[in-house]
Amino acid sequence: MKKIILFILSLTVALSAFSAVYAKDEITVRINGEALNFADQEPVILNDRTMVPFRAIAEALGCIVEWYPEMKEVYVAFGMNQKVKIVVFAVEQQQIRLIDYFNGEKGMEQEINSIRGDVPPTIINDRTMIPLRSLADSMGADVSWDGASKTVDINLDNSGFVSVTDDDCLKYLAERYYKVNYIFTKDEDKANTAAKKAASGTNFDDLINEYTEDENYTYVYTEGEMIPAFSEAVKNLAEGEVAQTPIKSEDGYFVVKRLGFDKAADEAVIDDIRLSVLFVNSGLEVE
Repeated sequence: MKKIILFILSLTVALSAFSAVYAKDEITVRINGEALNFADQEPVILNDRTMVPFRAIAEALGCIVEWYPEMKEVYVAFGMNQKVKIVVFAVEQQQIRLIDYFNGEKGMEQEINSIRGDVPPTIINDRTMIPLRSLADSMGADVSWDGASKTVDINLDNSGFVSVTDDDCLKYLAERYYKVNYIFTKDEDKANTAAKKAASGTNFDDLINEYTEDENYTYVYTEGEMIPAFSEAVKNLAEGEVAQTPIKSEDGYFVVKRLGFDKAADEAVIDDIRLSVLFVNSGLEVE
């Protein structure tokens, strides 16, 4: 029994010391001379390697970051004139994929290479942490470490990087996508009643609550994803307008209201298409 207690005590001490590494490091990171403030997870020293929260640093450098939880991969992208580079980091894997997109003779082409990091990325407090050396090798950044002051200097000429603003994303959405609120019901009489009430000025959200038989009532789609009758009806509507006649489908009837895109309401959609907008803004010949 004493041996078990001693083992538990020693393990507790060891874990406490390991956890303390994260609290006492107090590492300063400067991006092109400017100190970077971290909202939550700070850089840490782990197994004699300086690990940095990659999203905060990559976004400070002007890159787009996307996290794919199913594959535990981080995509980091930056664009220049007719070029886009995507760097793929996989958690707990040392292999780093480098994907270069460019305009070729047959339109957009890609070239894939890989390098091996000295230690794999890991997750600390829900943040993907990568070693500084991997950052330097994958993005061509100049990274230096001052052990005395625990300061990291990251320098990268990003003056030629293509920007992607929220307004760029909204323009992209307006040109390629449609957004609607809708009521779906299998009952034709209910659909006609809802359409008449909408035409008379009844609040459409109230009508959704009263008539719809679908859990979802807002939909964003692009050309070819909906039945022709649905697509044509929405095309002929102005933003905020409700179709006067229900749209018949194989499953039932739709009463639709066309919506516009908005920065606040469509923040998630904007984030989803930001990488696509980067390709367009970089001048790549995307089909």
